[in-house]
Amino acid sequence: HGVGQIVNDVEHDPRWYDAISREADFVTRSIVCVPMRVKDRIIGAMQLLNKINGQPFSEQDLQLLTTLAAQAAIAIENARLYQRLKEERDRLLQKEAEVRHAIARDLHDGPTQSIAAIAMNIEFIKRLFKAMPERVPAELDTLAELVQKTTHDIRNLLFELRPLGLETQGLLVTLQQYVERWRDPSGHDTKLRLEAPAHVPRLPPEIEGAIFIILQEAINNARKHARSDSITIYLYVEEDHLVASVRDRGCGFNVAAVESGYTNRGSLGLLNMKERARLIGADLRIRSEIGQGTTVELRIPLNQTP
Repeated sequence: HGVGQIVNDVEHDPRWYDAISREADFVTRSIVCVPMRVKDRIIGAMQLLNKINGQPFSEQDLQLLTTLAAQAAIAIENARLYQRLKEERDRLLQKEAEVRHAIARDLHDGPTQSIAAIAMNIEFIKRLFKAMPERVPAELDTLAELVQKTTHDIRNLLFELRPLGLETQGLLVTLQQYVERWRDPSGHDTKLRLEAPAHVPRLPPEIEGAIFIILQEAINNARKHARSDSITIYLYVEEDHLVASVRDRGCGFNVAAVESGYTNRGSLGLLNMKERARLIGADLRIRSEIGQGTTVELRIPLNQTP
């Protein structure tokens, strides 16, 4: 019950379990045992067996062991905290590597290719100017369209990395801008819509930033895996929570099967979303059935005022 105990004759104590002593071939005559406590939690116990001089354990021995146990408990808790911080750091480093890889892929597949095409078009127009100058205006129009597309792609990439409007205009306006800019990079005709009231409560920028990233992740997952012709973002207030959800009408999946494979497959999008939700005190719920689409719902307490 969390209270230190002295037992100077274990054979006459009904709580005594002698199987361990018999297996270890060790004769236990007396015990002093104290809890290892961190604040209001007991994380273990420390015990001493058989005082060297054969004398019974005293209250002084109990107090000394209690002090040692308190110090040991703090050391163990610090070690556990260090391990958790190390694991969290490793997860952050892994996520950073994933983000870097995604940025590199997006740059390579989008703006980099377009800039290379612009350079080739310029060289082509330079030669065309000498050989067939009458074709130059049409080629310049084509080049201008390519430059506009590349500018649009770069601005979209910068917007998705960190929308500046989050800090000045809030989550609702940022999502409206995101939907206006969004297009399926795979070339499919997937539509992205936003259903939201005219006004929603503001939250601290770091929380709104986390919400935006979670919604982005959910949208990307739906785009890649759902095979749905439409994806909808819902944003509304329900009781004392801001609810942000992403729904698709795609193929769906077995949530339990995917979550059970986290350990074997490492960090996944769903796991990242749940971790981000936990860090901002939100509740993330994922509902999906095969052939019935998927809903990713984030519920954020509104008591986190800016």
